[in-house]
Formats: sequence, C-alpha cells, structure tokens
Amino acid sequence: MSVCVCALQAYTSVNFAILWYKKDNAIGLRRKTGDKKQFMSFRSKTCSEEGMRKIADDCLRKLDAGTAVDVVKEWAGRQLE
Repeated sequence: MSVCVCALQAYTSVNFAILWYKKDNAIGLRRKTGDKKQFMSFRSKTCSEEGMRKIADDCLRKLDAGTAVDVVKEWAGRQLE
C-alpha cells in the first residue's frame, strides 16, 4: 500500500510562514522569528486555495529576496484583480 501526499505549498521560507484561513478563503503571512506575529494577509472570494497558495509562495520568494512588505502586499492584491 502506498500513500501519496501532495503539498500545496511549493516554496518554504526560513523566515516566513503561510497561514491558510479556510472559512474566509484568506492567506496570512507571519514571521517565524522575533515576535512571530502575522504581518500581512490577502483574500479572494473567487480564487481557489491552490491559486491563493501560489500567490503566497511568490510573496515568500519576494520577501526572502528583500522586497519591502508593503510592495509585496500591493503586488499580491494586483494578482487577485
């Protein structure tokens, strides 16, 4: 017997984590170090969980590359338009 586990998150960051809020169809991003608080979120009523997680993965890549949080948040909002 074999079991297939398919991860929805393709990118893992050392500094940031993705939080999925199923009820609100929303993504939150939090720091893994320091205060560990959520610092950003975005939501969509039309985008699937898979689509939202792809956007979140790209957000993590941008944050890890040093892009400012406000720039990443604005970019994520444009992806959902």
